[in-house]
Amino acid sequence: MPDTSPSLGQVGFAGRAVLYATTGFLAGRIAIGLPGDAGAQGAMQQLGQLPFGMVLLGILAVTLAVFAFWAGVQAIGGDHGELDVPHRIGRGAQALVHGGLAFLAAKQVFSGGSGGSSQSSLTATVMENPVGRVAIGLVGVGLVAVGVRQLWRAWSGDLREELDGGGHPSWARTAGRLGYAGRGLTYLLIGAFVTHGAVVFDPDEATGLDRALDELSRTAPGRVAVVVVALGLVTLAVWFGLVARHGVRDEVDATPEPANG
Repeated sequence: MPDTSPSLGQVGFAGRAVLYATTGFLAGRIAIGLPGDAGAQGAMQQLGQLPFGMVLLGILAVTLAVFAFWAGVQAIGGDHGELDVPHRIGRGAQALVHGGLAFLAAKQVFSGGSGGSSQSSLTATVMENPVGRVAIGLVGVGLVAVGVRQLWRAWSGDLREELDGGGHPSWARTAGRLGYAGRGLTYLLIGAFVTHGAVVFDPDEATGLDRALDELSRTAPGRVAVVVVALGLVTLAVWFGLVARHGVRDEVDATPEPANG
């Protein structure tokens, strides 16, 4: 297992790099007033429209599934048994989330790139029950807390990732810190909109990243924030690409992806 897990992790990080780069690109489109869905599903639909898009989506599905498997192995066995309980829980969450993303990508391939079900419809169904509204509000608060943690990790440089071996660029960790700052802001935005949507009973607002960015892009300061998010996500994609290229020496990021589909 120790001989195969690092290579599986590198394959998975390559898939994450592609997904984040596409999401950042779509966020940039929203910033300049062009239509786009910056959620995970929107990113997959965008990939599917490219030449050989179904092939790209198939590769993305495989790499995300590989990452889910690797994260699951880490959650159960850890890195030579050295992972503590919080990191194992984080890995387990990543395994579940990336398994779901892999399923979404595979579904896009087999459906020929057509869209899936409406997230806002599902949210509305949940919010019909008062307990459901409370649960969604708690999810929003949790996302804000994760966003604050991500920003702290960016500020302190505690990425829990060390590139393996030499030969990587000197600016690599700076890219990682900027990327985590962008993802922290992303979590804060999603969490704020989800929480507010639960309070005012607006299922459309209590959805994902695309809705949050669309609302922000309607004002000049908001567009600046959207640009920062877009650049942060692309920078994080660069960092994940470096992790995929060089591998990791210590523990890697164990924060689940935002549910922004």
